Amino acid sequence: MLSVWVREWLEGDSIRVEKYLGSSLISREWRKDGRLHREGGPAVERFYPDGRISCREWRIGGELHREDGPAYEDFYGDGSPRYFLWYHRGRRHRREGPAEEVFAPQGKVV
Repeated sequence: MLSVWVREWLEGDSIRVEKYLGSSLISREWRKDGRLHREGGPAVERFYPDGRISCREWRIGGELHREDGPAYEDFYGDGSPRYFLWYHRGRRHRREGPAEEVFAPQGKVV
């Protein structure tokens, strides 16, 4: 039976939290003042058991937010994109193009 274990440490002014299932990393989070928060990268990363990325979330002060791309990215098990969501300060928004993109399993936009 595999057990889940958690590792936490300070990284700058944030707390980095990693969760493992047995020896496999299943998620990584950065928190500041109790909220999901990271500047310059995703605040949440989740992984499939084989180590491939499952999803990434860019958050500032707990809110989904990203200036230069989608704030939420979700992936199929083969690593191809499933859907992308654009957020600006917690509100779904994209200046150029739709705020949501959905992909078929082989990467074609639906």
